[in-house]
Amino acid sequence: MSITTDARELQGEIARFRHELHQEPEIGLNLPRTQEKVLKALDGLPFEITLGKSTTSVTAVLRGSAPHASATKPAVLLRADMDGLPVQERTGARFSSKIDGAMHACGHDLHTAMLAGAATLLAERRDQLAGDVVLMFQPGEEGFDGAGHMIREGVLEAPGAGLMPPMGCTSFPPWSRMAGSAPNQG
Repeated sequence: MSITTDARELQGEIARFRHELHQEPEIGLNLPRTQEKVLKALDGLPFEITLGKSTTSVTAVLRGSAPHASATKPAVLLRADMDGLPVQERTGARFSSKIDGAMHACGHDLHTAMLAGAATLLAERRDQLAGDVVLMFQPGEEGFDGAGHMIREGVLEAPGAGLMPPMGCTSFPPWSRMAGSAPNQG
C-alpha cells in the first residue's frame, strides 16, 4: 500500500486520539495523563523511548534499518507540543474539555495526535529508512520553556551523531500577520 492510503486508514484513529487528548488538557510541564496517552499510542512500535526527568516529555527514536552510504546515519527530529492553555472551553463540541479552566485552544492536541499517527506510518516503513527519526513530544510550549528542558536533557543527542540542521524554518518581520503582511498602523 502507499503511505497516502495507509495515512487515510489511520484518519479515524488519529481523530479519536485527538478528541481524547482534547477532553483532558493539561497545562505546563507536568502532563501525566497526556504522557500516558502518548505512551499508549506508541506501545508496540519499535521506538526507543526516553521520558523526561524535569518534565513529562517523551522522546522516541526509530532506528532506520535501510543501508546508508556514510558511516554516520542521518537523523531527523519531528516535534509536537502537548500542553493546553488556561482557557475555559465553551465550544459545545461533543469532545469538549472536561477540565475546568483548561482547553486545547491552540491545536496541540492535533499536533500530538498527528505525530503519533506519523509514528505508526514510519514504524511500518522502518526498513526503508536509511537514518533515524526522533519524535519529540514536548510539554510546556506555552510559556514554560519545555523545549529548553528537553534540549538540556538530551533530545538533540537522542539519535547519536547525524541530526540534520533545522529545515523549513521561515522568518517573518515582527509586524507580519497570518492573513496579511502590511506593517501594523495602529
